[in-house]
Amino acid sequence: MVSERRKFILETARATGLVALGGLVWSAYVDEVSANKLLLRPPGALKEEDFLKTCIKCGMCVEACPYDTLVLAKPGDNKPLGTPYFTPREVPCYMCTDIPCVPVCPTGALDESSVTTNGELDIAKSKMGVAIV
Repeated sequence: MVSERRKFILETARATGLVALGGLVWSAYVDEVSANKLLLRPPGALKEEDFLKTCIKCGMCVEACPYDTLVLAKPGDNKPLGTPYFTPREVPCYMCTDIPCVPVCPTGALDESSVTTNGELDIAKSKMGVAIV
């Protein structure tokens, strides 16, 4: 009888611990996937919902950026993990005329046709954010 009671208490404590740990992990996940409304993506990025479905988080756009403007979201950034973004107050996008980050995207999350005029890349067609003065 005593061992059954002890076994029950241990199993209850273990289950409670697992539920608490699961809750912590889930809350961290929910915080990370809730995108910041003022998130700036690379030039040619699809609309946010489509971008998140299409981007495979390969980091090729980040590697192609000559100014180290683009970074991949890390845990704690409160942005969808592994997706490219930039913070203009830290390192702005220098609007490269050849837009090296767009053509390297293997999935089309950075849409080359949206920043193309007459078959050539045109940074002037890029729409990355709205300036509020």
